[in-house]
Amino acid sequence: MGFLDKVMQKAKETVSGQPQRKKVDFDKMDISDIALPPSLLKLDNENLRDTILNEFDRYRAIGYKDKPLEKLRVKEYNSLEMGRMLRYIKDGSIFKVEKIDDIIPSFIINSPKKKLHSKTFEVVNRFNNGVSKDSNLLDLERDIRWTPEDIGYVLMYITLAEE
Repeated sequence: MGFLDKVMQKAKETVSGQPQRKKVDFDKMDISDIALPPSLLKLDNENLRDTILNEFDRYRAIGYKDKPLEKLRVKEYNSLEMGRMLRYIKDGSIFKVEKIDDIIPSFIINSPKKKLHSKTFEVVNRFNNGVSKDSNLLDLERDIRWTPEDIGYVLMYITLAEE
């Protein structure tokens, strides 16, 4: 940012009374940008894999694949569930799922990889900024803020992370 840009930025802050929010480039984020509470980092890897399998099974059983978009935007998932998935991604783990198109809505499956990455790291950014890093597992479980759409993007990302 050049001198003139800094002056203009400061002028905008002075006029509005608030600092302008810095825009996050989700395309440039990667797994190292995932910030998790220590309570999630302590989880056992083998149990974590079983949890991810259960999330895929639950997503399929509820039938989110065929639900209308407005139903996919209702907050139903807690930060413990989301945090476990983000921990799985942060660990660099991949989860291969057969017939993924029987589980995840087609608008997510058919998303270009760049959009999938961007949407997933938009979720990561919201997690990083909205979930207290001091949270214990019970706090995370009580924090309902994630939608099936959010979960769908993250689950899909988990299946493609190595590609």
